[in-house]
Amino acid sequence: HQNNLKQQLDEHLVGVAKQAKINIKKLPQFEAIFNQNIRVVNNKKINKKSPQNFKWQDDAVTSIKKWKNAEKDLDKHQFGFFAVNMASTGKGKTFANAKIMQVLSENEESLRYILALGLRTLTLQTGVEYRNKIELKDDELAVLIGSKAVLDLENQKNQTGSESDNSLLDNEIIFSGDFPEQGLDTVLKSNKDRRFLYAPVLACTIDHIIQATEVMRGGRYILPTLRLMSSDLVIDEIDDFDNTDLIAIGRLIHLAGMLGRKVMISSATIPPDLAEGYFNVYQSGWGIFATMRGKKPSVGCAWIDEFKTKVSTIKNKEDYKKQHDKFIDKRIENLAKQPVKRKANIAHCNTEAKDYFEAIKQAVLEKHKHHYFVDTKTNKNISIGVVRMANINPCVDFTKYFLQNNSAEDTEIKTMAYHSRQVLLMRHSQEKYLDKILKRNKGDTHVLEDEVIRNHIDNSKAKNILFVLVATPVEEVGRDHDFDWAVIEPSSYRSFIQLAGRVLRHREKEITEPNIAIMKYNYRALKTEGKKIAFKWPGYQNQMKDLNTYDLNKLVNTAELAEKLDATNRIKQTKSSELADLEHKVIHQLLTNYESKGPESMQGWLDSDWWLTALPQKYVRFRGDKSQDMTVFLTANNIFLEKGERGSNAVPVVKDCVSFEELNTQELHNLWLSRN
Repeated sequence: HQNNLKQQLDEHLVGVAKQAKINIKKLPQFEAIFNQNIRVVNNKKINKKSPQNFKWQDDAVTSIKKWKNAEKDLDKHQFGFFAVNMASTGKGKTFANAKIMQVLSENEESLRYILALGLRTLTLQTGVEYRNKIELKDDELAVLIGSKAVLDLENQKNQTGSESDNSLLDNEIIFSGDFPEQGLDTVLKSNKDRRFLYAPVLACTIDHIIQATEVMRGGRYILPTLRLMSSDLVIDEIDDFDNTDLIAIGRLIHLAGMLGRKVMISSATIPPDLAEGYFNVYQSGWGIFATMRGKKPSVGCAWIDEFKTKVSTIKNKEDYKKQHDKFIDKRIENLAKQPVKRKANIAHCNTEAKDYFEAIKQAVLEKHKHHYFVDTKTNKNISIGVVRMANINPCVDFTKYFLQNNSAEDTEIKTMAYHSRQVLLMRHSQEKYLDKILKRNKGDTHVLEDEVIRNHIDNSKAKNILFVLVATPVEEVGRDHDFDWAVIEPSSYRSFIQLAGRVLRHREKEITEPNIAIMKYNYRALKTEGKKIAFKWPGYQNQMKDLNTYDLNKLVNTAELAEKLDATNRIKQTKSSELADLEHKVIHQLLTNYESKGPESMQGWLDSDWWLTALPQKYVRFRGDKSQDMTVFLTANNIFLEKGERGSNAVPVVKDCVSFEELNTQELHNLWLSRN
């Protein structure tokens, strides 16, 4: 076949080298075109003063402006900046982050950044929020989610006849001005690619942008890297990622620094080692950029919460740690002055797995007794609560248990399950319902007027009616829900804080009795009789010796929880809880263990030039590389077929994979929300 060869090998290699040289010279020009021309300018909403209760957002902007003006030799065009926003849940972090990214721009009045999130559904919610609150137009915002099905479902409830309202992803994004696409036609293969690159503000799941540092071969890193060259980076709810995913995110932050971008991490519950570790990787990346471009190697750093913003120029990680600790001490002091909204007790359960569900039920009844509201029409006691289970199968099993064993004296329990393995169509209708019912900043009138809830109350003879959502950790992240009480199967200290954020989320109430119960053991510990790792999947335990016991009474400070459950043990290592200390230890090993230099470690990426190889990604893959979706088709005879390569024959994945379980009359009666 020699006659069919297109070119000789040496000819090919020389050609590639020449083209690479041309491309390299174009990159700074490419970066400048995007940075200067394709931005959101003069956004009225961002420039408007925040309402009095959100004044802290403007204070943050003022503090950063002051710092910029005080830094006499600061290059306003390009400077290193790393920010941490730890404002409490419900204080408007998303909006504040937009204001802060604007003041960090060269002229302090334009925007170009990526907002990276952990969950697909959260990305869509945030995209809608950006459209409504910040009033970003179609040519200013692109929302990119991994699943078009989620988008189509969302659009069903937004049918307004206007094409721009009906689609977040399928809009053409139009820009004035020319952009030289020569040489990019192999990269920009579709309009989606163009939007990904062009849109001034891009809200996407982090999976889309993290490809910049995750790819070992092939060109999938090109587009996210080009985007990162001209976009600052905001990672929202940064501590919703755990274990080795933290290292993969560190690699992304390092690249952002190396490309001269600014980075902000945002969450109310950032542990100290996470903040220090990510500052360290950012500074290391920025140091490379500074050397290449003749900039200052020091980094501007901001610590932001609803009480105060502190901005400093930081030269090294020791200095960063000192300043961060000071900020956290002040934050804890301020949080201590706030009214107590959440208290927790440890709920008793014996060591028999078979009795576990009954123990949860008793905890549920106990919480209702102290945290109900009264239906004025019938004078019945109503409460809405959540039971948090660590895993999907026990979540389903416990829901069934509740549907079959829900009677207590003069009491009825209405329940439903909520987890990520549900059919998307059904889960979406459930989420739509929950989002409506559990937005309670205007009280409970709308709850009692809801057709489903009204029906249950009016058709029940019981004095007490409980509405209970049995959920996995999907309820912990990004859901704007407000419950009266919670019962938690423990996985980690973080899980307590995250779920606590869903109790009295919108309402101010003085409480005397605990409104959160944490089970004495978790289910896995009882099933394995305490002989196997129990605080894992989710959780931070890697070996049996990580914890001395599985008894929560001995793992946490019960007196502290009875007084107040807040983020203190998460944002500072207090040594008062063995369970919280384990989390600090694990995050330290991952992000601030400066002795470890291997390809699997964060420090190895920075110090040992492993970032020039593909070995670290072999040892530590983001989400264990489960982020790749598989396209399957369901045939009429209930067989799933995987789509073959380039139209080749499809391959059966699973047979008989669809089943439907009928509920009996009693179970249907006790089901909170019935879906078709």
